[in-house]
Amino acid sequence: MKKLITILTLLLLFTSMLPTAVLAQTPPECEFEYTVQAGDWLSKIAEKYYGDILAYQTIVDANNAQTDDAFVDIADVNLIEPGWLLCIPSDGEASTAPEQPAPEGLSPEALANTTYKSQFTQDGTAPLVDGEYSEPAAPGSATMTTVTLTDNIAYGQLENADAAVVVLVTDPGGSGTFYDLAVVVNQNGQAVNLDVFSLGDRVQINSVKIEENEILVDMVTHGPDDPMCCPTQQVIKGFNLKVDALMETRTETVDEPSTAPAESDIVGIIWNWQSFMDSSEENDIVVPNPDNYRLQLKPDGQFTFKADCNSGSGSYTLEGSNLTFDPLMATTLAECGPGSLYNDYLRLLGDVRTYVREGDNLFLNLMADAGNMKFGKLQAVTGRIVAPEGSTLPEGSQVEIRVDDVSLADVAATQIGGEMILDATQFPINFEATYNAQAIEERNTYAVQVRISDSEGTLLFINTQAYNVLTQGNPTYDVEVMVEPVN
Repeated sequence: MKKLITILTLLLLFTSMLPTAVLAQTPPECEFEYTVQAGDWLSKIAEKYYGDILAYQTIVDANNAQTDDAFVDIADVNLIEPGWLLCIPSDGEASTAPEQPAPEGLSPEALANTTYKSQFTQDGTAPLVDGEYSEPAAPGSATMTTVTLTDNIAYGQLENADAAVVVLVTDPGGSGTFYDLAVVVNQNGQAVNLDVFSLGDRVQINSVKIEENEILVDMVTHGPDDPMCCPTQQVIKGFNLKVDALMETRTETVDEPSTAPAESDIVGIIWNWQSFMDSSEENDIVVPNPDNYRLQLKPDGQFTFKADCNSGSGSYTLEGSNLTFDPLMATTLAECGPGSLYNDYLRLLGDVRTYVREGDNLFLNLMADAGNMKFGKLQAVTGRIVAPEGSTLPEGSQVEIRVDDVSLADVAATQIGGEMILDATQFPINFEATYNAQAIEERNTYAVQVRISDSEGTLLFINTQAYNVLTQGNPTYDVEVMVEPVN
């Protein structure tokens, strides 16, 4: 009997150890190994591998479970560093954050059929039907303004009441795509939009959530010199709801490491050639008319140039501070006349190997340390003016383009730049409105205003929507302004 008890006791002890062995979790298998690059963030990597920005937690859990020291524990989901090795588990192990149940009256279907406030529509509202609303940009215009509900929806408590926050995207028919944050509550069984808040033009929304009565928006906006097409700066914005109004409470920049290649540091900007400093000091060049010699690197790897009376384009390679131009192709081959630096300019560009930017100056360094080309940033808002299809201009039409400081709503706009074009003949109309760079304050808001009149001064066309420029992530170059007929 004692022997039987002893055997049963040993068996019990043995079986009590089994759950531990069974429950011990082996680290998830890494289908891929990914080295973090400068400018990466977890939601971006999750979207790359899983097609879902919310699947980043799967990557965090997989790395923190690894026993191999090659994989770094991720303590802060908003902070990863270049060079880290990440374990990317298989797609089957990826899972998105559990969806929150929609409060009564705030289902996705209800939100898609709610009337929202809008600064882009004629009466200030956008009554969505199945998630979309469209109307002419101006009476009789063929250009349409369209407001759409995105998939970014979050639920939670705001001011101690159930609420939903959504992101709307508006295409006003021009060059911009504008994102707005909107808060919706249930009032007597009806979904009601209390307020909207602008998130910016051509930004990227990573996620939206409500935590402890605060709305958090993870998004990518424009850095100081980002071209409008390509924002790179990740930020976390916080909002509170106070007396039915959205108030921005904080903006936290997700800093990129200083080792990140500053490709956008020079891309998108129009540069004017000012001089060439020869290392031997025998062939120095001072450009008498810098506006006639221009260079602009496009985000797609192409560049355009102006060389006196000729212009052209080509492709470039930019890696860190290394910069080279492939053979330049002039689209015009005019003889520019005596004193032209056309040939010198193209020859020197072909010898460029590296660059350095110092403030508003760009230095292109030639191979074999042969010298440096100095460029200055063009201090002008550039772009083109377009009108509804079929619009014409009478002979002698005059175009006034203003660059105004519109920071204070109750104070008249202050002009800080502009251009007057006499005898405009047809659309589109290219413009280059210079401005006083010393007057620019990053915290202020600036906008382009366009007025087109006939030779008698009768107003023909104006822009009916705001085109913000220069600061707060708004563009400086390649701005497309839509004007509408006055009558």
